This record gives sequence, C-alpha cells and structure tokens, in this order.
Amino acid sequence: MFDILNDFKALLLTVDANISHYFGLSDGEPWQPYTVWTEYELDGLHGGDTYAEPVWRVLVERYTKTENDAVVLAMMEKLETAPGVTFQYSLRRNQELGMLYHAWDCEVASGTV
Repeated sequence: MFDILNDFKALLLTVDANISHYFGLSDGEPWQPYTVWTEYELDGLHGGDTYAEPVWRVLVERYTKTENDAVVLAMMEKLETAPGVTFQYSLRRNQELGMLYHAWDCEVASGTV
C-alpha cells in the first residue's frame, strides 16, 4: 500500500523537483516559492488487518508570490490527467505577506498513478 505513495511522489517530482515532504524548504533569503506534500489518511476497502483497495488522502500545497506560477499550472494539469487521482483545489491569499496558498486535497487510489 505504500507503493501508491511512492508512485504519487514520483508523479509530483515530475512537476516540482524541489518538492518536500511535510515541511517547506524556503527558510532562507531571498524567499523562494515551495511545494509540500503530506499524506494524512488511509482509507478504502479493508477486512481484518489488510486493505483490499487502499486510498490515500494527500494534501499538496504550493506557496508562491506569483499569480501565474508555472508549478501551479503544471500541477493542475498533471493531477487532472493522473489515473487513480481525484482532488479538490482551493486558493487562499495572505495579503500581509503577499503570498498565495494553493492546495490540492487528493485521493490517490491503487493502480497506476
């Protein structure tokens, strides 16, 4: 069942080679946009102690100050066409920091990602 996450990570790396797991990588100056992914729930059909059809819930987040960020556009395209992946997209802004927060709340099912 962790193969699903490994395949999804590989898919995300095709969009942003600098994506990080759990924590962002923009601590230095000058500030740089960054992408983070975090799996937060395992669901699906299961019986006893095994999952017959595991589905991972994964949050992919992009922090940027650019309105037409190339990674955001590429991520949207990649997730829309990825087999076994569904998602809800949201956009928020922090006016004080001048930052845009893009989030894809994904369900990643077994099979080819």
